[in-house]
Amino acid sequence: MAKQVINTGNTVNDGTGDSLRSAGAKINQNFDEIYAVLGTGDTIGTVTSVEAGEGIGVINQAGTVTITNTSPNRGSFKIIAVSGQENIVADALADTLTLVAGTNVSLTTNSTTDTLTINAQSQVQLPGDWSAVSGVTRIINKPLLSLVATSGSYTDLTNKPALAAVSTTGAYSDLTGKPSLSAVATTGSYADLTNKPTLFSGAYVDLTGKPTLATVASTGSYNDLSDKPTSTQVNSDWNAVTGVAQILNKPTIPAAQIQSDWTQTNNVSKDFIKNKPTLFSGSYNDLTNKPTLSTVASSGSYLDLTNKPTLFSGSYADLTNKPTIPSTLLGLGITDGTNGQVLTTNGAGVFTFTTVSGGGGGAMASRTTASASTASIADAASANIAITGFKSYMLLKIQTSAAAWVRLYSDTSSRTADASRTITTDPAPGAGVIAEIITTGAQTILLTPGVLGFNNELSPTTSIPATVTNRSGTTTAITVTLTLVQLEA
Repeated sequence: MAKQVINTGNTVNDGTGDSLRSAGAKINQNFDEIYAVLGTGDTIGTVTSVEAGEGIGVINQAGTVTITNTSPNRGSFKIIAVSGQENIVADALADTLTLVAGTNVSLTTNSTTDTLTINAQSQVQLPGDWSAVSGVTRIINKPLLSLVATSGSYTDLTNKPALAAVSTTGAYSDLTGKPSLSAVATTGSYADLTNKPTLFSGAYVDLTGKPTLATVASTGSYNDLSDKPTSTQVNSDWNAVTGVAQILNKPTIPAAQIQSDWTQTNNVSKDFIKNKPTLFSGSYNDLTNKPTLSTVASSGSYLDLTNKPTLFSGSYADLTNKPTIPSTLLGLGITDGTNGQVLTTNGAGVFTFTTVSGGGGGAMASRTTASASTASIADAASANIAITGFKSYMLLKIQTSAAAWVRLYSDTSSRTADASRTITTDPAPGAGVIAEIITTGAQTILLTPGVLGFNNELSPTTSIPATVTNRSGTTTAITVTLTLVQLEA
């Protein structure tokens, strides 16, 4: 805080200076600041001496205290921690840390720049010798190679699988377990399909007793054909452990074995395999003695079937013997009503036209009034009343017969919860207060815009709960009149 200066005015008692109270307040603030800095309580604290600690020199001369670090280089290091090693701890303030160069490491210091340079000494790179069993050229952790690793010959492989004839010939005739193909698989003719459904004639009268179509009749998918041949998996997957792609009797390759490369053509390479058989390409196109398949066998499309019947279009317009659909309600045998009436039902299938007044779906409702009165109540006393209105309504005006505070609610429980609220306190949002007014006499309050009200009891009724507080200054009965429009039947 800055120093507080007392304004003494321009001349004696000219009234331009600080008042005695203001001047006293500034004096107290100045003293508070002094006590806060120099001491607390009834005594102002003072410094009588300055003592020097370890490594600190103090000189007091001509009112000036000079503090000097007498050992600026003390405690250069205390503990040096190395992960996984013992900590290096200084034994004394003047202890020295010594750096030692290890194998193939050189240390260079520069006292001028205060730097330490760590360099790795150069080494002679020697080639590794696969056959060496000792010395720096020895290769350690070499894998134990099988004979095929150096010969590259297929004949040196162990656990070779017995190959089927089709693996080298690629001939369809050498395949075993071939399925027996039905006639449709090669002809593609609808006539060769078995279990064909009886097709819909297109007549509306034939909708009953219609045949159950096979799935393929509507999807046209090869997958939905019955009696279709089982597909033969041509490609094999070395990694597959189930299914037709699995390779049986695969040899187990030792973990330390150098992999052989089937595609290697350099016969001096370690991964070259000699005496490789010519394997089947795996392509269906390279099979020999294949049957000639019709287009539908590969496309699976209903469109590629031959001798297809003409199918029903599926359009209602193409049905024959269709019933006549009435275009008006009169076609259902209902007697017409008059303009403005609405169609109602008795819940038992009987429909009639009736006239509905008010809200709830008939003609537009007209505004109306609803009112109720309290008993004779004292000034400032309150009374609860119920005004018979509608389940939901648009409130336009509220009229009182005398000065009053009127509150309208959505239900009686909201009215009870709001009973202790004062006239100067606004209701909380969602408290169930529909509207409230304060009048100064026999007065009508216009609500603009109109207020939407509704009954929120468990079973909604037409009752509008209200509370009226007498503000007329005398004991009297107060009548409350609402102008409103029905919104719900």
